Amino acid sequence: MATRTGGSRHAPPDAAPIPSFKSVYPKALEPSDQEIEVNARSRSAKLRVGERLDAVPTALDDEALGLPRRIEIKNHKEGRA
Repeated sequence: MATRTGGSRHAPPDAAPIPSFKSVYPKALEPSDQEIEVNARSRSAKLRVGERLDAVPTALDDEALGLPRRIEIKNHKEGRA
């Protein structure tokens, strides 16, 4: 029999963190046809607008986001005589 990890499947899920931003527009804003005519590079532009809320910002967890582990790089000039 497989061993289960974590809490009970019958328990309510952990509370989600309080959001520190809310979306102002439901979708990203895209450039108008006129803007694309003037500036062809704007075709791929997407503007997302968020409004800051009173909640404390949540810390990002690099591992949960799938980011590689950070390494410290010492100054190569340190330790030279």
